[in-house]
Amino acid sequence: MSKGAFSVTPSDDRTNHSEPGLSAQNELIDDLNILLEAERAGTRVAISSAKDTASADLKKFLASLKHDEAHWCDMLTRNIEKVNGTPSLRCGDFYDKAMAIDDILERLDFLNRGQAWVVRKLDDLIARVENTELRSDLQLMHDNHRASIAETTRILQAAK
Repeated sequence: MSKGAFSVTPSDDRTNHSEPGLSAQNELIDDLNILLEAERAGTRVAISSAKDTASADLKKFLASLKHDEAHWCDMLTRNIEKVNGTPSLRCGDFYDKAMAIDDILERLDFLNRGQAWVVRKLDDLIARVENTELRSDLQLMHDNHRASIAETTRILQAAK
């Protein structure tokens, strides 16, 4: 790949030694699509959860979260397209799992665990991405998710 191309250092368990550039690009697209599906699920959970609460403060938080999650969906879609990938149209399974939780605070706790999962995925991916523009986008997403985790934790503790 050229110096300015979006690339990733392949993880050991998915490396195809016969075509390392293609393997790394496909792995990057797969990883970005996994995150895209998770962000889409998070967006939908925020929208649905806002309908399930009467709390104005919680509605405001969920609207902000929905905005952030949708922003990251857009960023991931753009970056997948930049590496000639096809963005997934799926919504992650997380949505159905979250919406099966009736209690809004328990659902928020589950959402927080999902946000932490995204942070861990980003930690791994950021360490392997060679392109500075993509790495910067992913770092911003990482930092935003950490802030969302902290705010959700604050809301959950205040509700106890």
